[in-house]
Amino acid sequence: MRVRPFLAAVAAAAIAVTAFPASAATPTLDGKKVKTLTFKGTTTPQSNDVDLVTDLAAAGPAPVRPDDYMHCPATRCFTWKFVYKPAKGVKKGPISVKLSWTYPVEDLDLYLFDAKFGDVGHCGASAGTSETVTIDPPAAGHTYYVVVDQYRSVPDTVTATVQFPAVNFTSQVPGGAPSDVGGFPTACGLTK
Repeated sequence: MRVRPFLAAVAAAAIAVTAFPASAATPTLDGKKVKTLTFKGTTTPQSNDVDLVTDLAAAGPAPVRPDDYMHCPATRCFTWKFVYKPAKGVKKGPISVKLSWTYPVEDLDLYLFDAKFGDVGHCGASAGTSETVTIDPPAAGHTYYVVVDQYRSVPDTVTATVQFPAVNFTSQVPGGAPSDVGGFPTACGLTK
């Protein structure tokens, strides 16, 4: 029967349109029209604490931690991308990424990748309800990936906010001091 292959092709085309809507273009952070990008995701219950044990074991099984966080599987990580391209008349400058969540029991880790150069900043604190990364200078015209590892999570909504110009963050962790990166602190484990 020739009708079934045709119907299968129509159904596949409908799924493709649904999975890749026209509005899903990669957003551009230009510092003029678009100074802030906000990405949201819903976490799934996970506990990857076994990674710590296998990472520390001298002769144990291979860790379940992803080898390449830039290509981390969607079952474990959120990945959002954007282009950093300052608009005409806008001076190049640092960008900041802040990851926020609700419950302090969670341990989410933030990575920022340049599509050409790989890891340009990450934060893997184990306390608090947010983490930040600031990079200076980002490469104009490059695509960047914000990756969030759900190292330990409960059902929650996470928000990643990318800003240009960068926001100056300070650590809220008791006894914690932000590290200085290009004049901007990178404050892992923020509580506010």
